[in-house]
Amino acid sequence: MKELEHCRIDKWLWACRFFKTRSISHKVVEHGKVRLNGRKLRKPSTLLRITDVITLTRGDSVIVVRVLSLPLHRGSAKNSADWYANI
Repeated sequence: MKELEHCRIDKWLWACRFFKTRSISHKVVEHGKVRLNGRKLRKPSTLLRITDVITLTRGDSVIVVRVLSLPLHRGSAKNSADWYANI
């Protein structure tokens, strides 16, 4: 599969199925619930690259993942799990 050099963080979170819609992932980033390499984000257009670390707050849980791939489109749940590694 062809890969990108960088990808918007809101698009990546949606493509990897952390959120049901891209607009939800967009709002979560705007509300400061996402960190990229330890930095709190407020811009959904922030670009990420392979090996970046994303920290995501969802309710009472915190999810920390390393980006392994930047997909061109939203994939199946099975395939999207290959695009990141839990830390």
